This record gives sequence, structure tokens and C-alpha cells, in this order.
Amino acid sequence: EIKDEVSPDFNGGSLQITTFSDNGSHSITGTVLVEGDLRISSIDEFPVNVSPSRYMLFTRHRDMPGIIGKLGSLLGANNVNIAAMQVGRKIVRGEAVMVLSIDDPIPDDLLSSILDVKGINQAHPITLWDLSLQKEVKNKSDFFWWKLEIDFLVELEESLFWKMRTLGIQSFSIE
Repeated sequence: EIKDEVSPDFNGGSLQITTFSDNGSHSITGTVLVEGDLRISSIDEFPVNVSPSRYMLFTRHRDMPGIIGKLGSLLGANNVNIAAMQVGRKIVRGEAVMVLSIDDPIPDDLLSSILDVKGINQAHPITLWDLSLQKEVKNKSDFFWWKLEIDFLVELEESLFWKMRTLGIQSFSIE
């Protein structure tokens, strides 16, 4: 008999992917929790705690009053529903990141409007693979979860930082 279950010794784990170019470096860290759930735990060293979803929007912005409200109103006016949102910052009123899980992809014209919001410096819509796969395969081995995490982070890195690579990424590291 062969059983395919999560190892009782599996304590979860994390993986960080960093890209380097002439324009600086970017990193994203993901975590597999003991239950097998995936989380994005940091972006460029900004702490966040976000479950990945099919459609996401990542922003870099100045931490100031009104940014979250303006973005939420703009998305709502364009019939884009926010399923979840997390903001990560290092200092009050400094630079911050915002991660939104949304129900539909961001159209190009809406992305232009988002970038016009005062204080938002960058906005990156992301489309990931069908994440229902994660729910269908909860009882797999440790190796499977590490592979799923690596696949997830590589896809996220490719989506989020594709512009950086086209500008001359010099090296790439996985820790």
C-alpha cells in the first residue's frame, strides 16, 4: 500500500527569489504553512501576509492618507472587486507596498488611471495560474509543496518583475 500524505515532520518553509539588474534588485518571499497554504510574506523586504490569487495588483506608493481609498474607489468605479488587500511598510509615511487580490484582470486603461493617482509610483497587475489546483492537492509530500512553492514564486517573479529582466537583469538568486 502506498499512502501519499503530508509528512508529520513537515514544518512549513519559505523561499526568497531575488533579481538583480543595473536598476537595482527586487525580491519576493513566499511561505508554505504547515497546512500547505501558500503565502506571500514579503516584497522587497516590505512585510505582507497575502494568499496568492488568480488576479492580483501590486503597487509601490508613498504611505500617506487617501491612497488606499482612492485606489479602492477607482477600482470600484471600474467594476473591479477587491477580494483582499494588504499594505506593507517599513516606516510611517515612507514608501509602502500594497497587494490586492481582485476578481478580474486590470484593463490597460484602468492601469493608466491607477498610475495617475498621486503617490502611486508603480502598479503591476499579475495573473497567476489556476490556484484551485492548490486546494485539490492538499495531501502530498514535502517535495511537492516545495516544488509548488518554487513554481508559484517563479511565476510571480516572472509576472511582477518582467520589466526588470527586459532592462538587463544581471543575476538571479533563490534562497
